[in-house]
Amino acid sequence: MGLRLVSVFTEAGLPPPQIRSDLQVVYGPGSSGYAFFESAIRELLPTIEHYGVARVDDVDIDTFAKRLERETVAARSPSGAEKAKTASTAPVKVSSR
Repeated sequence: MGLRLVSVFTEAGLPPPQIRSDLQVVYGPGSSGYAFFESAIRELLPTIEHYGVARVDDVDIDTFAKRLERETVAARSPSGAEKAKTASTAPVKVSSR
């Protein structure tokens, strides 16, 4: 849902939320973040295949983390993926008339 949370909150009569987004940045050899990426892709594989993005066999998920690490290190460039987005707003005051 991401940034659409602003319109969802305001359309529901709530004040705009404060949104926080966390990013997993992965860089260098041995980072545990490569396993995070592999786990996320593994979980999404049925959807990836369903929408024709890639076939499960083409993804080769069992070697994904190692391949990503090798390519990231070779490119000397970090990889990143959004891990979480949260939104909150001040409690709504209800009149007790």
